[in-house]
Amino acid sequence: MVEEFVFNVGRNLKKVRGELGLSLRQLSEKVAVSPSTIQKIESNQISPTLVTVLRIAKGLAKAGV
Repeated sequence: MVEEFVFNVGRNLKKVRGELGLSLRQLSEKVAVSPSTIQKIESNQISPTLVTVLRIAKGLAKAGV
């Protein structure tokens, strides 16, 4: 159950980032999270912390999601 939730976070992040036309670097600059960390979250290599999830969510909200 937890693994599925984390997998969906990465997959959904990649989908939304693509829909907004944001590169890894552009999103990184908006949310103060390194591009490599975002890429690892999207590919499910790491599980994001709550702080990271909140940063990304706030940044995406400002970008129009």
